[in-house]
Amino acid sequence: MNSDAEAEAFLGSLSAAVLKDLTGLAFPGSNTAMEIVTCAVRIFYRALKKYRPVDIPALFDALTRIPFARAFAVVETQAARSDMDEDVKREVVKYRSAIPMTSRQALHRFDDGGHVTTLVSQVPSTLEEIKRLMPARTPRFQPGDRVRGYDYRLEMLLGQGGFAEVWKASHTELKGEPPVALKFCLDEALVPSLARSRPCRFR
Repeated sequence: MNSDAEAEAFLGSLSAAVLKDLTGLAFPGSNTAMEIVTCAVRIFYRALKKYRPVDIPALFDALTRIPFARAFAVVETQAARSDMDEDVKREVVKYRSAIPMTSRQALHRFDDGGHVTTLVSQVPSTLEEIKRLMPARTPRFQPGDRVRGYDYRLEMLLGQGGFAEVWKASHTELKGEPPVALKFCLDEALVPSLARSRPCRFR
């Protein structure tokens, strides 16, 4: 079995199932993101049941290796076949494309040498454990985005909180500079209070 091809097929099938479940549904206000996350976690959980536990670590390892551009292309291909509302479709594509990044971060161990090697003990068996592998919500940014006002380009989503995202970023001009972790405040209402204690940029 080609684990990389299997992982892409797995991501594609998840995306197709999420798109199918959400087609025709309307989500007022901010409920779109909530419904996408809930639906995606449930479908991921069901999809894993088709695999033997001993085969899942290799699947996860391959999933974490999928570059963002490739993940985006796989998910976008599925979205092109869907009759879903275009705004919701864009949210689904952004969300599903981030799964390899968040899985990589969740499965990373301090002793793995920078290459994810999933242990059988790390294979999720509950919906709560599955959530750790998934984005908490649709990411505001994408790999390759430039940081407005700074010479940095985003590389990988490292974490999400209630009002922030943390990204690994590299300097675009100083090639020898090590990457940095940038935390973005996503709630404009919190910027004034956070700015009093430490710098915080809103975009």
